[in-house]
Amino acid sequence: MITRLCQEIRFARDGNDAIEVVEVKRGGKYNVILFNCAMHVSLCGNEIRHRPCVLRTPKMAVAVPGQWHDIHMQRMAAFHHNASKHLAIPNLLAYDCTNNNRIGCSYMILQRMNHERSLQEQYRLLNYNLHARYRPSAACDYAVLGISLAGFIVRQENSYRFTHYGTFQVAEDMALKSAQPDTITDRIGLVVKPFMYSLTNSTQANSKPIDFICEILFAQENQMRTADQEFKFRKLIHIALCIKMWEDDDEENHPAHSVQPAVLWHPNFHPRSIYMASEILYQNPESGTDEPDWNIPSQYTRVEGNTFVQLSGVLSYDGCLALPRIMTRGPPSFLWDRDLRIPLEGRIVVKEAFDRYMEECLPGYCEDAYGVMGRIVRALGFYALFGTDLRWGSF
Repeated sequence: MITRLCQEIRFARDGNDAIEVVEVKRGGKYNVILFNCAMHVSLCGNEIRHRPCVLRTPKMAVAVPGQWHDIHMQRMAAFHHNASKHLAIPNLLAYDCTNNNRIGCSYMILQRMNHERSLQEQYRLLNYNLHARYRPSAACDYAVLGISLAGFIVRQENSYRFTHYGTFQVAEDMALKSAQPDTITDRIGLVVKPFMYSLTNSTQANSKPIDFICEILFAQENQMRTADQEFKFRKLIHIALCIKMWEDDDEENHPAHSVQPAVLWHPNFHPRSIYMASEILYQNPESGTDEPDWNIPSQYTRVEGNTFVQLSGVLSYDGCLALPRIMTRGPPSFLWDRDLRIPLEGRIVVKEAFDRYMEECLPGYCEDAYGVMGRIVRALGFYALFGTDLRWGSF
């Protein structure tokens, strides 16, 4: 199936050995097939390169006429095409948002990233080898996890400045399919559609979070709710109005009253979506230090049993939004959470390394992440967007 599809779109060279299927996975919404593809990489067609790829298709097949197209698949294709230029996420290689193809459904082909294990598996490996170290609190590999994730969060916050708080939409003239995605010929664009249009412009970027939250809540006044939901909804409005009327001398730094840029928010930022990779360390004969395998000269010698672990990629951006910055600064507490069975010493090292790096790169992050008012504003915002039945703790 994959061989015929790749040959149909001229993605792979001809021949039955052009595609090698590595693994098939079935998720909640998508089926994923990992495969290696033999591709021509030179104009003369003699040079062949095997590229690791991922085919992603919807789990539920749709039997509809040919004019149908998968808007969600198109949106995620546009997101991967644009975001992979700034973030460590899979790059888009090909896509089709229709069912008019060899496999009869929409799909994306993404570049398979260089990763060995998820963050959850990495913690399990560290804890398993804990007996081999004299003092867990002195082990730098726990700190590396915190710093690696902190670096990604900093890049994610600084890479984009959107015009509104809202959902992502594709450009109107974006092509429905492409085997060679290109911003000129296929017009793969991504824009932010405001959650709602209002006279107060509170959904525009650089607005006050409390104004944005109140606007979202007031727009839901006439919706049908159960008695329990109505009680919670009125409580939310009461708290939001109290914060809105609360004057503060330090308004420029207040989580609710300071103007906030629109920042990319990842809805599934969990250990299962975060992947790590190991780089072999080589010894520099001049300095005597160990360095990762990045353009290592031949005179360097490999350090046996010594590797450098770093974050290699983040997946599962489905449902991402552009939100006020305070709403995106929920700390990744899973790094030091008890659920991962991390030793106390390891949890302390990870959190200290993470907080120190974040505060150096994004001053004020820790106050937004752990401060009482920051947590209240963040909770109000997510309840306003996703409803009163939302289980707090997921964000």
